[in-house]
Amino acid sequence: MTQVILTAVGEDVVVRHGDALWDPSSGQAVFDLDASGLADSVASLDVARRARRAKGDATADEWFLYGDSIESEDVEVAESAYRTAIDLDASHAEAHLNLGRLLHSRGDAAGALDHYRHAIDLYPADATAWFNAGVAYEDIGDDARARVSYDEAIALEPDFSDAHFNLASVHERDGDDGGVRGVPPVR
Repeated sequence: MTQVILTAVGEDVVVRHGDALWDPSSGQAVFDLDASGLADSVASLDVARRARRAKGDATADEWFLYGDSIESEDVEVAESAYRTAIDLDASHAEAHLNLGRLLHSRGDAAGALDHYRHAIDLYPADATAWFNAGVAYEDIGDDARARVSYDEAIALEPDFSDAHFNLASVHERDGDDGGVRGVPPVR
């Protein structure tokens, strides 16, 4: 015996047969985008992650994701989560990068630079880490290292406009009115 079910989806009637849905007037398949049960699954996953953190057996990735998810609401909790991720796995480049960014935003360029350098050592192909290091070097007054960092960011990501802009600013500040990356000066 074959069973089909007629269901209303908004103002439309669709036919359900097993997991398949289709529009009876056109015969076209209809996607079932019902996410009503998804919120409960996500909530239970969050509860499980919180329980793992409370018991102390959360992974470095879980701590990193928690820090990333809470950062806009509570920077101190996010910082603590990133530090915990690094304590659990000192090779967690993303946690170093995010922690560096938080420290940098608080004005601790030297502390941020330590974490940016760790991120670069762990993942040297990350243009953002090189760029952030360049900004930190500028903030501590080391334009020579800032230039090198911006050059690395640009080499990895040639369209990185912020790196180009910051590199040009360093050159200009140093009195270099010559071409930046081969572009002649405007006269």
